[in-house]
Amino acid sequence: MRFNKSGISPLIATVLLIGFTIVLAALVFRWGGLLFKETTQTTGCESQGRIACTSSVELSLGAVTYDDTTSSEKITQLIVANEVSSKQITSFNVQVEQTTGFVKTVPLLETLAPGESKDLGSSLSAKKDFYGITRASIKAIHVIPSITQTTSDGSTCNVICLEQKTSVLAAQIQ
Repeated sequence: MRFNKSGISPLIATVLLIGFTIVLAALVFRWGGLLFKETTQTTGCESQGRIACTSSVELSLGAVTYDDTTSSEKITQLIVANEVSSKQITSFNVQVEQTTGFVKTVPLLETLAPGESKDLGSSLSAKKDFYGITRASIKAIHVIPSITQTTSDGSTCNVICLEQKTSVLAAQIQ
């Protein structure tokens, strides 16, 4: 009995290798193109959002009251106003900076329309995140707004407006 020990011909092997290489190259180019497009869209949206933060958002703080008369210290009143803004503020980050340098941040999903004022104190009191922080240990309270930016191509992104960080020092807290 005689066995045929020949494999595939070198020509067919070369064609298969070239075919696999072309398919692999096409997949890499497709993936790279999608990654590039997504990165540029995200960067563009965030850039437009940063411009909107500086030109279309103006946040101001009114009265700030901190209750440390009970066992559960908390911010009971924090008046914020979206001044001459043309953008709606979609959320806030409230930070309590302590004299030790420690900063406690609490996100709030509160909206604030252009020209509107709101007391964020009740939302902060419900979270109980600042319990245990005494008034004497507070150096400052900071409020940082966030907006939702929509680009001309319809993509949206959330932008934290660090440029509009508004603060009140401990001496101004009632």
